This record gives sequence, structure tokens and C-alpha cells, in this order.
Amino acid sequence: MSAPSANNDIAVALDLVVRRAMGDDHAPAGPAARRLVEERGRVVSVGRGWRFQEAGQAVSQVGIVMAGVFKFGLIDRRGNEVVTNFGVPGSLLLDFGAVVRGAPTGVAIEAVTDAVLAEFPATIIDEVTQVDPAWELISRRLLEKEFANLAYRIYGLLAQSPADAYREFFSDHAAVAAQIPRKDLAAYLGITPASLSRMSSRLRGDAP
Repeated sequence: MSAPSANNDIAVALDLVVRRAMGDDHAPAGPAARRLVEERGRVVSVGRGWRFQEAGQAVSQVGIVMAGVFKFGLIDRRGNEVVTNFGVPGSLLLDFGAVVRGAPTGVAIEAVTDAVLAEFPATIIDEVTQVDPAWELISRRLLEKEFANLAYRIYGLLAQSPADAYREFFSDHAAVAAQIPRKDLAAYLGITPASLSRMSSRLRGDAP
């Protein structure tokens, strides 16, 4: 389902991205950038299970999460779902790797809660940079953070125990972690939902 909202909400979404890339103290997006995103985007409300993107598609749009949580997922060679990342408020819904390679996306992006997002054509980042040169730095910072997060995610899968990854995820995403379905969190941690249930019960028992 989807329902358009007011354009001023789109400017709020843009400021969320600026703060995520540059920090809370950075100045908000400039007037030229705000006018462009208001012309080119729309805000929609969606239900759990709504798909923003299917795996194998060309990247044709980019989203900004304003409320709720999305998952980035794929099916591995054994037919199991793997959740590679979650999109939380302020996150971009975009497969950066596919954009850099000029290839179809390798992941599906799906709402795991009711959510609100701003949608734009995939060209919006280049378009904003043309009207507001400050966005060249913002875009670069976004890309740097995306690949730093990917590197850390790979490190976590190789070196962290599921329990340590679980603790870290709840520490980093305390505001939304409880909203994420157990099966999706298990797919992110690389364990079964039953193992996640046992582990979370044990960790709660260990808490002071």
C-alpha cells in the first residue's frame, strides 16, 4: 500500500541523510537541493512485507527511510535467506555496490515493519550534486560509510560470535531492534530462529 504525503516531509528526509553522513551538527541541505528533491520525490507509507526492490533488477530508484525498518536480503546457494543489512531511519535504500559496478542489484529490499520512506529516481544523487556542489562531499561520505559498514559486517561474520554480534546490534540500533522479526534478526546473525531464541534467553538471564 502507499499514500503520498506532503513535500515538506521530503526535505526532512534529506536532512536525515545529511546528518547520517556528516554528523548532527552539520548544516541542513541548501535551498537548491531542497527544491530539487521536493520536485523529484514523494513520501509513501508502506506495510510490512512491501518490497522496494527485487534482487536482479536494475537500480532505478533510491529511498530514504523516515520511519520503520527495511531489510536487505538474498537467497544463498542452499536456498536460505541471508539478511545482509537493515535500513533504519536516515538510511538510504540503495545497493551502492550495484551502482558502482553498473550491474543489477544483488539484494531485495523489503519492509519488515510498517514504514515511511521518501522515494526518488536513482539519478537524484547526481542531480542534487549538480545544483548543490556541497553534495559531492556528502555523497562521498555516504559511500565511504557504506563500504566501511560492509567491511565491518564481513569482519563480524568471520570473527564475532553470534552472541557478541547480537549485543552489538542491540547497542547500535536500540531504538528499532525490538521491532525486527526474530526470523530476520536470525538471518542477519547467521543462526536459526530457535538458536536465537535460546541465545537471547540466556543473555537475558546473564544480565544484572
